[in-house]
Amino acid sequence: METITYVHSWYTRLVPGATADMNTNAEIGSRMRALRKSNGMTLREASAAILEKYDVEMSFSYIGDLERGDKRWFWEHIAMFCDLYEVPTSLATDKSIPLAHVEQIGQILEELSELPGQKYEAVLQVVRAMKP
Repeated sequence: METITYVHSWYTRLVPGATADMNTNAEIGSRMRALRKSNGMTLREASAAILEKYDVEMSFSYIGDLERGDKRWFWEHIAMFCDLYEVPTSLATDKSIPLAHVEQIGQILEELSELPGQKYEAVLQVVRAMKP
């Protein structure tokens, strides 16, 4: 049986580099909302993209609950959304990266997505190499 990790006090023991005061569901939700918006997606579009890309049904209202911090983030959710938005998980989980920077990085990546394939992939590799 697969173990699913909640983002709370257990999170700090399971994720390398996490600190005790680091991630609350609301903080992660705010970061994920910023990344979704910087990708120009509505909640409905994010829901449809999750279904299409991962074959996982997640209603737009559930995603909204996650973003507001009303629902707990599972590590699998974090990884799935960061992959969908093509950003490293550290943008969602590392409190040392200010929310304003998360928004800026998301917007930059969205603008760079129009680069030819190899150049865009090179930029993504640089971003993914950021703090794990």
